[in-house]
Amino acid sequence: MIVSAAVQDVDANIVIGVNDDCFDLAAEEIVTAASCTTNCLAPVVRVLHDGLGIERGVATTIHNATNLAGGWLGARFGLTRTLFAGLALQIVAVGSLTVPDAWLSVPYVMAAQSLSGVAKDLTKMSSKSYIKLVVSFAFVAVSALLCIPLARSERARLAG
Repeated sequence: MIVSAAVQDVDANIVIGVNDDCFDLAAEEIVTAASCTTNCLAPVVRVLHDGLGIERGVATTIHNATNLAGGWLGARFGLTRTLFAGLALQIVAVGSLTVPDAWLSVPYVMAAQSLSGVAKDLTKMSSKSYIKLVVSFAFVAVSALLCIPLARSERARLAG
């Protein structure tokens, strides 16, 4: 089984172009293709390590660009469309890894992982927004049923 995400307790964590030469299909039962961050960072680190030598390092990443785009898309097209678009993109991203081995180059896998990251962020942003919306409406409905007056700040937040 191949998983295209970072997973604990797998037989091998393979990054195309970095350590795919040590992959043994017969020996490994569960293999991860690592995270989008690992797939983007590992090839660069390998070149630096092979050329200059790296003893230790620290890397940090943010998904700000895809979160910002997801927020803009959610506001412009609605949360339902954004959620379904994210789910559809995730299917396309996973399907893009089921191609012949000759296609699996470093740029191809990086593009597939990037698409997967965008899909994940769209789905996550839409889902979180839906949950907040449902909880807000449930809070108002329960308050109305129990005849509990809302605080002025809560009324202003829900009205605006």
